[in-house]
Amino acid sequence: MTVAVLIPFKDITQAKSRLAQVLSEERRRTLARKMLEHVVGVLRGVTEVQDITILSPAPPEGLSGTKWLRDLGRGLNPEIADALMQLTATRALVIHADLPQLTPDDIRALIATSRDNALVLAPDKAGTGTNALLIDPKTQFPLAFGPGSFEAHSRAATACNLSLGIVRRPGLALDIDDPADLTAAGFNH
Repeated sequence: MTVAVLIPFKDITQAKSRLAQVLSEERRRTLARKMLEHVVGVLRGVTEVQDITILSPAPPEGLSGTKWLRDLGRGLNPEIADALMQLTATRALVIHADLPQLTPDDIRALIATSRDNALVLAPDKAGTGTNALLIDPKTQFPLAFGPGSFEAHSRAATACNLSLGIVRRPGLALDIDDPADLTAAGFNH
């Protein structure tokens, strides 16, 4: 099985704005960029990953071997939905760029779980958000990234009659949203 990957990535000038109380704009940009590079590097280490596409307002610099789709600013879910329709793979992984503890084994666990499930979700550390979603990109599935997305995606799987697999792993769970997350990830701030 081969998997195409889509990584939504905010405009670097707006990256990690919720960390403004503890990090300068330059440090937030650097952090966002390093985490994106980390996620891309991890994905490159997984043989089943065939393509890595960054969905962002501007092409990210220095990430050779990745593709770019322009985010037109219509909102995260419509942008991801349109981007998924442009992928040619039979399986697509939407994964966030702010997963500093992500490992190749985390990606392999998602892929392995997808062999028996039409939809695979990886919740965030609180169990309320969705940090990764693996699905056939042509499936008409109502995306609900944002607050409460894990429950919304789980309900939608039931409504769409899709078998659901859930992968709970530390590398997929710890995303960087607030100062406590920086501490949990071992970042100085």
